[in-house]
Order: sequence, then C-alpha cells, then structure tokens
Amino acid sequence: TAGALYEAALKAAPDRKEAPEAAINGAFSYKQVGDYDKAIEMYRLFIDKYGDDKILTPLQKDNPAEYAERVKNLELAYRELSSAYILFFNYRSAAETLDKIASIERFAADTRKSAARNALVLYTNLGDKEKMGAAKARFLTFKPTGEDKAEADYIVAAADLRLWDQNGADTDSNKSARLKAQ
Repeated sequence: TAGALYEAALKAAPDRKEAPEAAINGAFSYKQVGDYDKAIEMYRLFIDKYGDDKILTPLQKDNPAEYAERVKNLELAYRELSSAYILFFNYRSAAETLDKIASIERFAADTRKSAARNALVLYTNLGDKEKMGAAKARFLTFKPTGEDKAEADYIVAAADLRLWDQNGADTDSNKSARLKAQ
C-alpha cells in the first residue's frame, strides 16, 4: 500500500521537491514486500527522471544542499537497483548497473571502486571476458592497494582456471587455458 501511495503521489506531482524522495520510498516499499518488478520500475524511474545531468548540473550550482541529497539518493537508487536485480537472479543487469555506478563521477570514489570490483566479480561469473576485462581496467583506475590488485588478478585467473580441465589432455585449448591461468 505504501509503495502504491508513493507511486501515485509521484505521478500526480513529479516536479515537487518531495518527488525524488517519493520515488525512493516507493521503490523501497515494493522491495520490502518482494515486488521486485515494481521496485525495479520505481528505481529506474528515479534514476531516469532525477539523475539526469541536465537536472543535476544546474542544481549543483544553484542549490548545493539539494544537489548533495539528490546525489545521495541517486547512489542509493543505483545500489538498490543492482541489489534488486541480484534478488531477481538477473546478474547481467546487476553487473551493468554496478558498472554504471563505477562510471558516475558524482559518486564517492570508494563507492565507485566497490561497484567496479563487484561488476568484475559478476562479469567473471557470467563468463563475459570482454566486460570482465573492462571492469578490471575500470577497477584499476581507482588506485587499488596491492592486495586489491592481487585479488582482481586472482578473480580473472580463477575464471581462466575454470576453463582448464585438469583431467583432460594437455593439448590445444585445454593447454592454452592452463597456461593462461598460470
């Protein structure tokens, strides 16, 4: 009921100052009762309507306090959207959302770094080599510690290792997979 009320209020007055909060609260309400489709729809609505640079850039100049609140809610919407995708077993969309978080310079560096690492993990588990490589490259732009770099290398190497059949003949693609993982 709360989600539906927030959604109705948002649709009735999308330009009101409280509208972004209604979108976030509505999405959260839907997620709490397990209506992930509606939650995803509301998070997407918030991101599309209130996260546009054409809205944020002037707001940053004219009303820094409201801008900070909007960016905080935008970051929350993206994180919750990714989480909803994971709960819905839509790992590709979760990875894409995390990758998007990592690319938004308005967000804190720690948030972006964490999102890049998580996108790397998801793309690796999906077996998407191209996106995995791009996610790792993005992660490395955040000046990770030596331990973080080693973990990223391990994630990629483990993906390569899964392609190797230790009981198979050490020839052709199986040998290549072993060598690449090593």
